[in-house]
Amino acid sequence: MVKKTEMAVQQPGALAAFADDMMADAGLGFENVSANDVAIPYLKVLQALSPELRGVTKVAGAEEGLIINTVTGVLMKEVRVIPCAFKKSYVEWTPREAGGGLVKEYMDEKILEKSKKNERNQDILPNGNLIVTTAYHYVLVLADGGFERALIAMSSTQLKKSRRWLGQMMALQVKAGDKTFTPPPFSHSYHLGTGMETKDANSWYGWLINDPTMVQDRGIYDAAKKFGSDVTAGLVKVAEPPQEAVAPTDDDVPY
Repeated sequence: MVKKTEMAVQQPGALAAFADDMMADAGLGFENVSANDVAIPYLKVLQALSPELRGVTKVAGAEEGLIINTVTGVLMKEVRVIPCAFKKSYVEWTPREAGGGLVKEYMDEKILEKSKKNERNQDILPNGNLIVTTAYHYVLVLADGGFERALIAMSSTQLKKSRRWLGQMMALQVKAGDKTFTPPPFSHSYHLGTGMETKDANSWYGWLINDPTMVQDRGIYDAAKKFGSDVTAGLVKVAEPPQEAVAPTDDDVPY
């Protein structure tokens, strides 16, 4: 379950004296803020080498296999999300040994034609940079009756998880009267957890996605639909992807 922030755990009576005024002022101060001005956080699975587990970037309580909100630092063992939009891109990264860092994002897979596979099965450009095929799932994170927008990036071994999740969404059937139809992705929420995966002598944590459940709250349904529309319209700004997106492909360890 998502942990509440410090502000959210104040005593209920603390605002009683002016709660009505605060409600009346809801929205003030955000008049000039658009969807394009707010960075969407990532949900990321922590690995043994994740920066949140060591050094000056260590997050208190961080452990392998936990899910972290990269903007708020909130840690979770599991989470329920509504998928709102999807895109796939090809991200150019400077290799870690050369300093790391995001270079450019390509939407056309033809960029892969300029790359060659190295001994780790990574796609390498002539300039030595990596191209990482990445699936992006834009979601609403559900918690305490509310929601938060977030982004899940899946690359390397997790691309299989992305394909399976999309398959789950497209396989859903809803019957209304005498008609049966495939509902939109944002009609259902999903439980996301993590589990250990292994290959040869290597191990890491990956996503576990299950339990599709139909959304019952019309307000949340409409919010999920709008988020998806905003993504499609290019109105959503995201935070820079986690550096761990620099990853081998399915034939090697992702981190």
